[in-house]
Amino acid sequence: MSPFAQLALARRPVARNGLRAWDAADELLVGRLAGQFPASPEPSARVLIVGDTFGALAVAAAPRERVSWSDSAVAHLATLDNLRRNDAGSVDVMADAAQVRGPFDAVLWRVPRSLSLLRFQASVIQAVVEPATHVWAAGMDRHVPPRVAAHLGALGPVRMDPGVRKAHIFTVTPDPGAERIDPPPPVLVVEEGWGMELEGGPGVFSRERLDLGARVMLGALRQLPPAHTVADLCCGNAVLGIAAGIRLPSAALHFFDESHLAVASARVNVARNLSADRPPVTFHVDDGMHAYDGAPFDLIVCNPPFHQHGSTTDDVAWQMFTDARRHLGDDGQLWVVGNRHLGHHLALRRLFAECRQVAAHPKFVVLAASGRRP
Repeated sequence: MSPFAQLALARRPVARNGLRAWDAADELLVGRLAGQFPASPEPSARVLIVGDTFGALAVAAAPRERVSWSDSAVAHLATLDNLRRNDAGSVDVMADAAQVRGPFDAVLWRVPRSLSLLRFQASVIQAVVEPATHVWAAGMDRHVPPRVAAHLGALGPVRMDPGVRKAHIFTVTPDPGAERIDPPPPVLVVEEGWGMELEGGPGVFSRERLDLGARVMLGALRQLPPAHTVADLCCGNAVLGIAAGIRLPSAALHFFDESHLAVASARVNVARNLSADRPPVTFHVDDGMHAYDGAPFDLIVCNPPFHQHGSTTDDVAWQMFTDARRHLGDDGQLWVVGNRHLGHHLALRRLFAECRQVAAHPKFVVLAASGRRP
């Protein structure tokens, strides 16, 4: 994958279906860096890496000074794993945009699918680059937003090079006279059935409207059993956990997501929609429940993804189900919503003694699993 060396790279969670931890867009970015800033005899550049998926860019860019900025806790953990696996030195890994400090000689930028996240990243990059900074942005063609070159052009002139294996790379020349890029404002979504007002930050799932799966799950949540401790796993804007909190006003709530921006939106939405005098509310930025070591839950609600960085996979959902089994109390229940064709009931029956259908829709189904299998 790298013009510098043969690398051993793994996804997180480890793929059960042969998916790789890098793609052609990563190769294009690493190739540009190698051509402009050779790695020997001395490290020759300070490099900002934006949106690295599993650390392929951070590892391949060694031994240069590297700063890796990503919203994703999964990306952070995968990057650290792959750095150790390849003895590729240390990298400053960060999620807080305020910690990104220039100047940089080069920027390797994985273009996100979300236009709001793209604009947010551009606003941060603009503040830390100079006219001489080499900015390269790349993505797989089927995953980049429409008219991506026009959006990148807010930073300065853009050149798109011919595609390679269904990926393209763009060279952006920072323009010090360009108009300042402001991050996108949050979007407010009103859910009238539960009386909720939900704010979504850049890149947050269901930022502009609730997805159908969440709406099906909201209907089912009116049947929730009593619970003292509730977790919303893969919470996004926190819609399911807030609904559970409305239904169960005496329950302590926990919200988990791998996205720092999602958890920031969840904090805002909990404050907006739930009473301040209810039991404690706790927020976790984590790869599933990887770092959680607290008390078991009576109830976990989950709207798991069925893709990761554009690739269809059930690996993430499987990890969430196994995390939930580990952190449920003896009488606890996991409530899951998913597309019918994903067959989540098959996975849940491998992990739990009971799996029953709570609600159904032509496209989605809500399942309740309980009784942990060994």
